[in-house]
Amino acid sequence: MEFAIDLEAERPVLKETVKGVIWAIFFHRLLGPIAPSNGECLGITCPTCKDLPELHSLINKRVEELATQEFITDSSKVGKVTIVFKQKINQRKKSGWFGGKDNNEQQVPWEVWCIRVKCLTSNMESSMERSKISFQQALLAVIDKADGNMEHIPPITSLDASPFPYDIEITKKATDESWGSYFKNIVNDKTKVY
Repeated sequence: MEFAIDLEAERPVLKETVKGVIWAIFFHRLLGPIAPSNGECLGITCPTCKDLPELHSLINKRVEELATQEFITDSSKVGKVTIVFKQKINQRKKSGWFGGKDNNEQQVPWEVWCIRVKCLTSNMESSMERSKISFQQALLAVIDKADGNMEHIPPITSLDASPFPYDIEITKKATDESWGSYFKNIVNDKTKVY
């Protein structure tokens, strides 16, 4: 299943709001025993988990990568964070002449979360209020989508805090969603066929 979340945030609170949405997603999808905790951003309480230093450092690293992208300085562009939850599937196949078994483990995505982040410029009126409303709507969307769609979750086979492998990816180039940039790319890339 794939879910999309839209988030608008002013530059000073961008990192914290993105972290808040990512932690909300992980809070609802870390299906093992976890120690819940509370975080706060823009006066809104959001769920987090403690005692997960690897996940904490991965989230911080990816949010820093996002914060260094060009969409921060251009409000017409959108940054993208993708969270992929995967299931390990063992496929046994015969190899060789004498039927020796070879275990081939494959990771298949069972859920993908896409967070589209738009950076608001500080000169916009009430952009901090828009950031707060957007953050609150994003958290509510995570809760609605995570709680309303649980039938596709694979069986849990371990007692780890995260029984499924996950990955957080940042789109390296911010996407410009305007028609002008699309036509500009066509003109600049004459070798590509569209």
